[in-house]
Amino acid sequence: ILPLDKTTGLPTEETYGTKLLGGNHARIEAPYILYNQETMFYYLFTSFGGLDADGSYNIRVARSKNPDGPYEDMNNQDMIDAKGEDGTIFDDISIAPYGTKVLGNYLWQYSENEEYGYVSPGHNSAYYDEELNQYFILFHTRFPESGEMHEVRVHALLFNADGWPVIAPRRYAGEKIETVSYGDVQGDYLIIEDQNAIVPDTIVSQGRTITDKKISGDYSGKVELGEQGLATVQLNGETVNGHFLPQWDEYKEKQTMTFTGLTPEGKAFMMVRK
Repeated sequence: ILPLDKTTGLPTEETYGTKLLGGNHARIEAPYILYNQETMFYYLFTSFGGLDADGSYNIRVARSKNPDGPYEDMNNQDMIDAKGEDGTIFDDISIAPYGTKVLGNYLWQYSENEEYGYVSPGHNSAYYDEELNQYFILFHTRFPESGEMHEVRVHALLFNADGWPVIAPRRYAGEKIETVSYGDVQGDYLIIEDQNAIVPDTIVSQGRTITDKKISGDYSGKVELGEQGLATVQLNGETVNGHFLPQWDEYKEKQTMTFTGLTPEGKAFMMVRK
C-alpha cells in the first residue's frame, strides 16, 4: 500500500510502499480495504487458495486502526507473517492459520436430493451504500458439481458486536437490517460450522431447532437477542457473536430467517431456517 498524489494519481514517491502480507508465492490475492466509520477500523479482505473448483478459494479478513497496518486477525496475528516458507510455491499449510475466514466451500443439505452451496468463493470487493446505510460484499463463486462455471454474487455484509464483518448466508434480495424477536427466530435450521483450512472438502450443513431461547439437535445451546438483529448464540459451549437477518431463500423460494457470526477465536458459523 502506498500514498498517491490526488491530482495526478501517481505515487508520491518512488517506493514499493508498505508491505501488508504475503511472500514466497503463497496463494494470497485480491486485497481490498474497506473503512467502517462506526467501528473506526480498516478491514483488509483477501482470498486464500486457488480460484478453480478444486482450489479451495476462500475469503478472509483482518483489521487495523491505520490504513497501512499492521493488520491483525481475530487471534491477534499480524498478517505480515502470512507467507509461505522460503523456497516454496503455493504453500497453503503455512498461511492457513492466518486471517479470519468468513466464507469458503459449503453445502446446504435440505435433503439427500436437495443440496445447494458455493465452491471457491472469493476475489471480493466490499461496498458501503450511503442511501441504504448498508454494507455489501461482492465476489465470484463456483457451485457444487458444476465444474468451472462461475457467477458473481452480492451478499449483505454485517458487523457483529465485536466489530468484525460477517457475511449473510443468502444472496442479497433487498432485505434490511432490523430488530427481530424470539418469535421471529423459532424453527428448524441448517448450520454450517467453518474452519480455517484451505482444502477442497465441502462443509455439509447439520440440523438443529430453536424453540423459545433454546437450541436442540446436532448442536445444543441458547439464543440471546439484541437490537438491529445483533445476537449471541451459544453452540455446544462456544459463543458466536453475530446477526439474525430475514432473507429470501432463492433455493426454496420463500422468505426465511438466517444467522451469521464468529466465535472470539474466529470460527465462522452460518444458519438458515429450513
